[in-house]
Amino acid sequence: MATSSDAPHLPRSAPIEAYGKGGFAFADMSHRGSLLCLPDAIWAWPVTDPNQIDAAALTRVFEHADAIDTLLIGT
Repeated sequence: MATSSDAPHLPRSAPIEAYGKGGFAFADMSHRGSLLCLPDAIWAWPVTDPNQIDAAALTRVFEHADAIDTLLIGT
């Protein structure tokens, strides 16, 4: 599964401040839909169903595996 963009939604990490009505709030921004939060950036993630989580959907996770201590996937 390809990501929706090669550009990050936010080119750094940031705490998730809130979730509601299908969206996340972080860094004075908001995003409706799934997010992939990695140590170096926050990405829009096109996954909308747990069955879509496969090796292709996790490509960026694998690329940053050395910097990830804990991986949480909420569904």
